[in-house]
Amino acid sequence: MNRRFAFAVLSCLLALVPLSVVSQTPVAETAASWQGLPIRDFFDASYREILLRDPEQVTGLGLAEEFGVRNDRLTDVSTEYADETTELLEQILTTLRGYDQDALSRVDQLSYDVYTWYLEDGLQKLEYRMYDYLISSFTVYSEDWALNDLLQTTHPLDTHENADDFITRLSLVDWKMSQIVEELWARQAIGIVAPQFMLSRSIEQVKSWLGVWFNAPSDPADISPYGVELYQVVRQRFRGCEWMTPEEETDYTARAMEQLQTSYVPGLFKLLVALNALYAIAPTEGGAAVMPGGAEYLSYAIAHHTSTDLTADEMWDLGISEVARIQTEMRDILDVMGYEADADADLHALWQRAKTDTDLPPTLSWMEEYQQIRANIEAAIEPAFDVIPSAALEIHPAPAGTSHNYYIEPAHDGSRPGIFYAQLSRDPFAVYYMPVVFHHEAIPGHHFQLALIQELDLPLFRRVEMPTSSAEGWAVYAEGLAYELGIYEGNPLANLERLSLELMRAARIVVEMGVHHLGWSYREGATYFAEIMGYSVEAMINLMPRYVGYPGQGSSYTVGLLKIRDLRQRAMDALGDAFELKAFHNVILQDGALPLAIHERLVDEWIQEEGNE
Repeated sequence: MNRRFAFAVLSCLLALVPLSVVSQTPVAETAASWQGLPIRDFFDASYREILLRDPEQVTGLGLAEEFGVRNDRLTDVSTEYADETTELLEQILTTLRGYDQDALSRVDQLSYDVYTWYLEDGLQKLEYRMYDYLISSFTVYSEDWALNDLLQTTHPLDTHENADDFITRLSLVDWKMSQIVEELWARQAIGIVAPQFMLSRSIEQVKSWLGVWFNAPSDPADISPYGVELYQVVRQRFRGCEWMTPEEETDYTARAMEQLQTSYVPGLFKLLVALNALYAIAPTEGGAAVMPGGAEYLSYAIAHHTSTDLTADEMWDLGISEVARIQTEMRDILDVMGYEADADADLHALWQRAKTDTDLPPTLSWMEEYQQIRANIEAAIEPAFDVIPSAALEIHPAPAGTSHNYYIEPAHDGSRPGIFYAQLSRDPFAVYYMPVVFHHEAIPGHHFQLALIQELDLPLFRRVEMPTSSAEGWAVYAEGLAYELGIYEGNPLANLERLSLELMRAARIVVEMGVHHLGWSYREGATYFAEIMGYSVEAMINLMPRYVGYPGQGSSYTVGLLKIRDLRQRAMDALGDAFELKAFHNVILQDGALPLAIHERLVDEWIQEEGNE
């Protein structure tokens, strides 16, 4: 998964509703400065106002220096700023609609349409912002995890100024956690509280960060900062600063320790107390089906994540049909391997037999394995791409406490390469899983799309914002593309692992719609997942916070995948022998990650142009 989808669509950015580092002029006065601007200047000027309202995002993008701000603020999540953000977006949208779209170039017309979609979607996100649980063990979307990730990995420590800003940010953690607690109780007042099974996991997550593994003390002063996970990370980060003298390292570490004691620990302790209090009154079940106005929220969430107008019923039907199709493909592979995998056979038992009957490949370290996977796909990629990103890609172990793989695109200022964060596994069969993960997160998945986007001559908002269905749809498509390029030749078990992940994504459409549309309990969702994936119900319950807390997010992967596949088949049918895979991929990638309807329009235009030639 790309963390920016968690970490990068406009509406998610707006939902955070941050501390202002923008001009102190009222929104209307700021908007007046946009009047008469060429539309590209307007795109950049107005979007800059949006980004500057999220200082954590500015840091993540590496835009602080370009924007003339420091990395010393945290993102505000208050209702008051949500109202101001709504006013800002409404003003941007009004100004945008004042341009004569017919007078624009083809590129600017496209940007007009994309910006309109993002702004309208962002306003809807603000309308439904109280439906976001804010804290979740699905870490990608959880405010506490995002803050720790900022401090552990994203905040740069390359200069004295950035090191000073790091200390300042630590001093603001108590303020930030106070806001989160206030917002959690505001949601409780209108009947929106995460269910107990989600809160219990969030409580354990916060306790682990505080180094409190059993019963937490009643006073945060009794929590030693030396046992806090971030303390060890901070020490390591400062030790890695080659520009620091030993005396400076000692000084910065001491200053960080002071803020851990006076801000970080008290702030997280406040959150822990609030989560425990909410747990005592929380419902058993969660999701749109038990929320006031939940049906309308679900419709929005599906549209937001999939960038389509699919209904919940249509999503359900799609999930059911995709599960059946993928299971058939898996059975066909097992048949070829010599296992009788008819419809009555236990698919997962046969798959497990195939694994245990096959000798594992030579054991490599996790880094050696990923480097070999990288070398294999890089050697095979030429028939499919003639434009690839120039940005470097690095492979790092995922930070402590992270339970998933993810990718971070390069910083816009060039200070950080693209990074694939790999979750290390002791499972000996992970060797079959690792290629699929790398192809999704890195090459030819997220890295090829997201790093390339930054190198395109596009307005900034189109190089940052992207619908989940486009970004994740491409990444799942990339998994299958690796198969087409021969990566899994002679390795049917790895290909089965690829299909199993595709099956999981189809199954979670059924789970999401079951929970949010049909009113399934989280255990019913986990039971369905277990039946489809062959794991225990308890193991699948650990996945349910994602699907209960974020309707449509998990479903968007399959929706995006199927749209790209459909558009490719459409082009192949229309162009016949004139179809070129490289050219098709250029059409999908050269304009950035877009709402699916706009992708479809561009492919249709390309087909017409190629046909005319």
